[in-house]
Amino acid sequence: MSFAASPEQCYSYFTELVRSSSYPFNEWNVKPKEVNLMIDDDNDSIIRAKLVIDTNGTGTIGWVLFKKSKAELFDITVDPKKPIKLSYNNEYNKAQIYCLSGEVVYQVRSKKRVYFFDKSNSGMKKTKAFIVNGDYVQRLETQGNYTKVIYQTKSGGKVTGWVELASLSQIDFKNNW
Repeated sequence: MSFAASPEQCYSYFTELVRSSSYPFNEWNVKPKEVNLMIDDDNDSIIRAKLVIDTNGTGTIGWVLFKKSKAELFDITVDPKKPIKLSYNNEYNKAQIYCLSGEVVYQVRSKKRVYFFDKSNSGMKKTKAFIVNGDYVQRLETQGNYTKVIYQTKSGGKVTGWVELASLSQIDFKNNW
């Protein structure tokens, strides 16, 4: 049985999403890891957050807006009516979604590529498709040393196949933030 987490329990993934983005942190002479967020608004369609750093002053370096339906991140610091689209590491968005949904998710833990296998009557046959360390997957079923998984690509497509079970570890998104 899974229990969804509260948005507050999952904000660390959103913070990492923003830190991984193309936001111009260097203009403020700060490293992304030094930046924290203050969530201003979180509703069904958007998350709006203030980017802050530890300082004696206000510490505000900017604002971002995340449109949930399209998974788009924008810099709205200069002009909220003319947002600047930012790129980011989509794995953090997936992690936040998994956290909020309470789904049981696994992460690839391997220094090498983890190849998908096709299952046939004669056994498992390695394919050309693979996932890499840090990718998240949902596990469907397990047979012997293999487990059938679903992987969501950056473009939103899904790849289903068998991988070696030993290359995955279960992630507890609610308690590992």
